[in-house]
Amino acid sequence: MIDIFLQASNYPTQFFLCIAIALFPIGIWMAIFLNKSEKNPWYIVLTFIFGMMSAGAILLYQSFWGDQPLNFIFFGVEAYNFKANIAELVTGVILIPFLTYMGVGFLEEILKHYAVVKADKNIISSVGEAIELSIIAALGFAFLENIAYFYREFLTGGMSPNFWTLAIQRSIFVVFVHIICSAIYGYYYGLGIFAKPYMQYEYSQYQKRFWFAELLHKIFNVKRAYVFRERMMLTGIIVATVLHGLYDFAMHMNPTFMIGNSAVQLHVMLLPVMLVGGILFLTYLLRQKENLEEFGTLEVEYVYKKIDAQEIRDMYNVQPRLSRFHRVEAV
Repeated sequence: MIDIFLQASNYPTQFFLCIAIALFPIGIWMAIFLNKSEKNPWYIVLTFIFGMMSAGAILLYQSFWGDQPLNFIFFGVEAYNFKANIAELVTGVILIPFLTYMGVGFLEEILKHYAVVKADKNIISSVGEAIELSIIAALGFAFLENIAYFYREFLTGGMSPNFWTLAIQRSIFVVFVHIICSAIYGYYYGLGIFAKPYMQYEYSQYQKRFWFAELLHKIFNVKRAYVFRERMMLTGIIVATVLHGLYDFAMHMNPTFMIGNSAVQLHVMLLPVMLVGGILFLTYLLRQKENLEEFGTLEVEYVYKKIDAQEIRDMYNVQPRLSRFHRVEAV
């Protein structure tokens, strides 16, 4: 798939048109989410670029599925198509592609999240920022991915009705799915980052007990915050993967189900639910973003106050650790 970009010089005008079409919805979403952003624009640009790079990694990997190994001077590398491996483990014309698309969804969500971790791990100061930057990475991913799909469709059939159908479908639905999945992952990632203050707040305000963390703490003597953090990370990737994989499966396989005497295709049932549910859940996350800002503030404010280490220990009941950006982290 990455080889599509190597053919850009063949039709430069159409290639730049594909870029413009791909950029249009991205620009709208960027304007929406960055309207009130106080984050340094450099980090926004860096996260967007890292998101594009993660899409490039996926496209490069897919380009060599089933091909001969890439031969370097002393070794070769083969991009193995895991669909073949799944086919060896399970059977069924529905189950094999379903698990394959789940695998693709997992890879894409992991890479988008990795882009956020590499670009922003040390500068995220709230759960809201984790959501915001995850969405920016998703927009970078969707931007490069859409350019590749648009230009490939042009090379196949020109600027036909199929091209514009694909452009509309990917600009609206695919970009939105990337946003929703990354926002969900970003939310749980943010909770994981601020596990300690979040747990303290929930307990002090609502006497909420984290039973699973308490149980593992008693059995294995691991920190409660660590258990909660890992649980949030796992929850985020599972939910994002299932939603992403289910969308890809519905759009590509499009199985038909019988409801009474009527045959209904899966995407007809799924897309309205995902769109309405996605909008409602995204609204909920953005509202939660306002409520969770204080956890980031709790982490940052001590950097600018001259208090001794003992006071910090009393505040957090932990030994403070200073990151290279001088942000006090609860561990």
